[in-house]
Amino acid sequence: MAHVPDLDFIKNEEERAEAQRLALNIGQEMLIRRNEINSIGGLVKLIKEQI
Repeated sequence: MAHVPDLDFIKNEEERAEAQRLALNIGQEMLIRRNEINSIGGLVKLIKEQI
């Protein structure tokens, strides 16, 4: 997965690490479920499931 530069601005290391894990998990699920996500609503649902 690609680096997310916007997360570098989070000063607290623990919060930044958690945000990075979340971004990786969302990205991974997007790849795994790419054939199931056919609308923005499906993408929003996937994201909500991860947080």
